Amino acid sequence: MLKKAVAGIRNWVTDYNDLSKWALRQHAERMNMSRLTCVRSTLLTLLAIVVTAGCTSRTPETQLIQDAADAVGGADRILAVRTLTLEGAGSNGSLGQGFLPGGPLWDVPLTESSRAIDLENQRMRVRHTRTVTYPFPSQKVTKIDASLDGDVAFNVTPAGMTVRNNERVAGYRRIEMLHHPLTLLRAALTEGATISNLRQDGNLQVVDVSPAGGGDVVILAVDGTTKLPASATSHSYDANLGDVDIVTTFSEYEEVSGLKLPRHVASTIDKLPQWDIRVVKNTIDEDIGDLAAPDAIRVAPAPPVEAPAIVTVDDLGPGLWRLAGQTHNSVVVEFADHLTLIEAPNNQTRTLAVIAKARELRPGKPLTNVIVTHHHFDHLGGLRAAVSEGLTIVAPANYEPLLRDLTGRKHTVVQDVLAKNPKPLTFQGVDDALTMKDAMNEVRIYNQSGNTHVQGLLFAHMPRQQVLYEADVFGTYLTHPWIDNFNEHLQKRGIRVQRFVPTHGAMKTQADYLQVLKTADRN
Repeated sequence: MLKKAVAGIRNWVTDYNDLSKWALRQHAERMNMSRLTCVRSTLLTLLAIVVTAGCTSRTPETQLIQDAADAVGGADRILAVRTLTLEGAGSNGSLGQGFLPGGPLWDVPLTESSRAIDLENQRMRVRHTRTVTYPFPSQKVTKIDASLDGDVAFNVTPAGMTVRNNERVAGYRRIEMLHHPLTLLRAALTEGATISNLRQDGNLQVVDVSPAGGGDVVILAVDGTTKLPASATSHSYDANLGDVDIVTTFSEYEEVSGLKLPRHVASTIDKLPQWDIRVVKNTIDEDIGDLAAPDAIRVAPAPPVEAPAIVTVDDLGPGLWRLAGQTHNSVVVEFADHLTLIEAPNNQTRTLAVIAKARELRPGKPLTNVIVTHHHFDHLGGLRAAVSEGLTIVAPANYEPLLRDLTGRKHTVVQDVLAKNPKPLTFQGVDDALTMKDAMNEVRIYNQSGNTHVQGLLFAHMPRQQVLYEADVFGTYLTHPWIDNFNEHLQKRGIRVQRFVPTHGAMKTQADYLQVLKTADRN
């Protein structure tokens, strides 16, 4: 009995030990599972933190945009703005118009200036009143009413007509609309925008902003101290200047409706003054009306950047023709073995058409040169086209540096005919006078010094036909501020003619000239 009892106790102890070991193993496994679960939970938490941090972290470029937005009033406030209006006054540089070749532009006061922007619909309306204060033969006070609706640019004329503008004008207005701290930061903060290429420029931090949906890159410069936008730059194109930078600077910030907005906005094109506006009143979210383009304008095709050329021919006598048809007239002179053209105006389309017509008049003779009366862009707009055709440029002697600059500029944004067919400038300068003469014909070219229109202004006398070609002095004008200077040159050189061929307007007789000389308004 005792032995059986002892054996039973031993078996129970063995079973107990086995049970305890099993229990201990189960406990250990539960502990390990708990530890594994804890580790897994910790890793998932860490991963979530890393993923969240990766999603919310900012690049240095986007951080700069955020800093600028905070300085202006905050991203949420900027994105909530519906409309912006600027009212003030300032000045407008007249591109391609000035006294000195390559010198300062004529500065036109803007006695009234306003800009209304519908940020939600990407629309803008700009209105200026320009008051010319320098000697000028046409209307001195003009009103500009220019709008943009998406990619449609249009103007309302003083007579109330609505006219669609070409695509290049629309591009300029898109730049103008984006060249403001509020509109540019809003574009940079909008989903889909690309911010890139952070760099330092002195105290400025600079990034490239590509608006959502494409479009031109705008370079934003931010003040390193205040974090406020300092300037916006866009690479653009001008038919005369080629590749250009349009730069707008912002200064004199003020607090308006929870935002900081500039009271001084100034713009240059190729470092030449464009707009300089002193803002008297910035307004946020006022009712600016409907800035949409009229349906008829929206569906109408945009006109070409350069209007198709219309060239008509008037016979002025043996070997002499006027090429008219639009805003600027040219003249072709036939010599025994070549042709000479007077004036390469407007743009390459007009000038190439005039050159083609001249060659058509006398196909057996080469057109060798063109006389350029002065440096204003409406008279010089065909310079590069004329050079591409191999013509020698005859102009006032002091124009050579300007003409070499214009013909040497890069035209990569838009390739004009000279960019596609490069040729060097061949230049012939006129100091006081130059005579071109052979047995068939004669042209006497004179420099009309002493006038206040431009430094260097040529006119051409064809004595055999008793015709005189002149620019901007005697024509269909409201006033004639340079008529007395012009008459002094005619008297000094003993010139009397039967017909005047102005660059602008209809031909005039000697009687017409004498009447204007007697009664003209000189202001």
